[in-house]
Amino acid sequence: MVCNLLFPASGSLRIFFQSAFSRSPPETGGGSSWEVTVSFSLFGRGFRMMEAFARAFKGRGLQMIEKMTGAIKGRRFRMIEMLTGAIKSRGIKMASILLSLGVLVLASISLVIWYAVGSGPGKTAAPPAESRLASPAAPAPESKPPARQDIDKAENVPGEAERGGSVPPPPASDGSKPAAVPVHPLVQPAKAEYDGGRYGRAAEMLSELLRQNNVEATAQEQAKRLLADCSFHLAEGNNKKLLETVDAYKQILEQYKDPSAGNDRAYFNLAHTYEKLKFYYEAAAAMEKLLIRYPGSPLAVDAPYFLGEMNMKTGKTELAAARLEDFLSRHPDHPKAKAATLQMVAIHLAGGRIDAALQSAKTVLNRWPNLSELPADALLNLGLAHYWSKQYTDATRILSVAASLYPAGEQTAVTLYVLGCSLFHADRPTAALAVFSRVKEMKPDSWEGAESTLAAANIGLVRPELKVPFFLSLAQAFRDPLEAYNQILQTTRNHGLIERVRFQRAYGLWMKGRYRESFREFQYVAATYPLGAFAASSRTWMMASVEKVLDESFQKNDHTVVAALYFQIPVRDLRESLNFERLYGIGKSLAAIGLDADAKSLWKAIRRQAPDDRARDLLAVSIARLDLERRDAAEASRVLQDVRQSKDTGLQREVAALRAGIDRIAGRRSDAILRYGEALNVHADQAGDPFLHRELAMLLDAEGRTPQAIDQYRKALQGFSADPERLATVLADGRIRLADSYLKDGTTQEGMKLLQDVSNTAPDASLRRWSWYRMGRALESQGNMTGADKAFAQVKGAGEDEFWGKVADFSREDAQWSRKFKDIIR
Repeated sequence: MVCNLLFPASGSLRIFFQSAFSRSPPETGGGSSWEVTVSFSLFGRGFRMMEAFARAFKGRGLQMIEKMTGAIKGRRFRMIEMLTGAIKSRGIKMASILLSLGVLVLASISLVIWYAVGSGPGKTAAPPAESRLASPAAPAPESKPPARQDIDKAENVPGEAERGGSVPPPPASDGSKPAAVPVHPLVQPAKAEYDGGRYGRAAEMLSELLRQNNVEATAQEQAKRLLADCSFHLAEGNNKKLLETVDAYKQILEQYKDPSAGNDRAYFNLAHTYEKLKFYYEAAAAMEKLLIRYPGSPLAVDAPYFLGEMNMKTGKTELAAARLEDFLSRHPDHPKAKAATLQMVAIHLAGGRIDAALQSAKTVLNRWPNLSELPADALLNLGLAHYWSKQYTDATRILSVAASLYPAGEQTAVTLYVLGCSLFHADRPTAALAVFSRVKEMKPDSWEGAESTLAAANIGLVRPELKVPFFLSLAQAFRDPLEAYNQILQTTRNHGLIERVRFQRAYGLWMKGRYRESFREFQYVAATYPLGAFAASSRTWMMASVEKVLDESFQKNDHTVVAALYFQIPVRDLRESLNFERLYGIGKSLAAIGLDADAKSLWKAIRRQAPDDRARDLLAVSIARLDLERRDAAEASRVLQDVRQSKDTGLQREVAALRAGIDRIAGRRSDAILRYGEALNVHADQAGDPFLHRELAMLLDAEGRTPQAIDQYRKALQGFSADPERLATVLADGRIRLADSYLKDGTTQEGMKLLQDVSNTAPDASLRRWSWYRMGRALESQGNMTGADKAFAQVKGAGEDEFWGKVADFSREDAQWSRKFKDIIR
């Protein structure tokens, strides 16, 4: 049984954020600081001093002036507008006087504030070109690494400097520890909304702020960063807004080059945004920049873990393992250490490193023994690590807990399936069947259901003696595995499953002793899936099936089946898989059905790798016999020259008989008779070959040595009678020949008796007609014309065979002519 290995997409404890689209603020002209230009076009020379004062304040960045200017623009001096309206409507000159007085009051107030704030325009220090919202300083080495929630909480606390906290130092030269900057007053209301989780409201406030003109650079930068963070939180599940969030962070990183306070957060959120978009390579690249450029950032603590996850999702399991091992070595007590170790189990399983997976699994069980606190996918991987390590008891315990804790989870069916496999290997097949039945009931049309059906059928194949409750849903699959395999094949289109089911079906046919069918199934799997997982096993079992089929066919003398197998399998595979006896037997079967050329070719091929001299001589003798049957005496003689003087009496007899056949074909009958005699004298205490006796009898009969021929025919018939069913035709032919010899020798009664037996018992109709024909001729020679006519009538029969009908008519006419002209024709 094969347990499918599934790995969860992620086992981390990451916190996912949302983000929303926000429009980029308009560009502000001038410099990096906020500019205020106050210009009054008054109708008198005495008011030019106000323009000078305004230019003196230009670029100083004083917050009070900003407030005063807002007051002028907003609420406090609406009287000026009223007076202006009065001038236009009424033409009263007093309005201009009042306006002038108001401007003088404004100038006086501004001058007082200016001298109160600073020592004068020439001595006021300019603010820094840029100020940014930075991440908190990295924790001390001995402190516990913060969780993601702690990082967010520490980073989002407003007004740390105002509460008396020490101002963080400026950024280090390498940018590894970006300095924190207090939240700008204009950004503080939106920051409060953000900290309260009201990201949409915060985004609206920030967008409104960025749409305003003349916003200070510090506030503008902080607003952009915070707006991108709001977008990050609000864009969950919306790929379009996620892409806009990516653009926002990229613009921030382009505008505010590294090292800059807050860029570590930008890289961190950018990486997670890419992850939500499933851009895993880009996510890893962004997190890699955070780790390299800001190694001292608290956010960099989780970076190796995140990179390990991304590497795993992109299939780089070895790199993922290295990342997670580095993370665990640096932060063994990190809150994500458990998740990282569980990921290590999954990574090693995915890479087929079972020993490493088991080691990581044992680490989890030793450090966090409470299985109830682990998620379903983690429990499944722990169970798989023990299952593939053949620790079935521990696998059963872990998977049982998983099935109990998550009875209706997404991984429940898979967990139960692996649990069933573990129970079977733990020698609890009945319990395994119950679990597989439960999986089938839960997901009948899923791959888990099909795998469970296959597993139940496999159990029935190897443990058919089990007593299985009839009410189990897979009881029928257990009782009839072959039918279960057929049903799976009818319902699935999964080629991997089809390959395994066909293989199991072939093995089931083997177990049932149906070797010809198993051969065809194994051959199908090997040919259809040449690169599949079962291709090599199928070829091995296919050749084992061939051996079984050959042995059965040899025993039954079923040469047709043997020849059919020979033409379905390459000779190379046959030579590599079969022993010499079976290969030689294949050649004999090919020769038996007249495929002499194929038999000779096979024997020549295997002769080069014959196991010993006897086998090599046996092949030479067999090849020479085929040449002799084709009456190629010269080639047969040449082949026999390679045969050594063997001590094997069987080979000695074969060689002598073949040489006798060569002499017979060459017309050297006397030499042939002597050779046959030599062959029959080898081991004279044992029964001779009946075919040799028949050949010798035929030569003796041709030489006119009828009594000796009769003796040899009798010995041949004695040998043929040992297997009358297989040699029925040869036995009938030998009797006819012996009857002819009896008739020649004058022993008419014995000859007629043999012919009568052949006419009644011969399996072939031609032999029966031939025996009647011989009886007719014998009766005719005896002058019994009535008996001869009856015999010839038997030869003709009902006229179904035209040839024998003509033979009968000719014999009858010839008998009549012989009787009519017997005195003339002597």
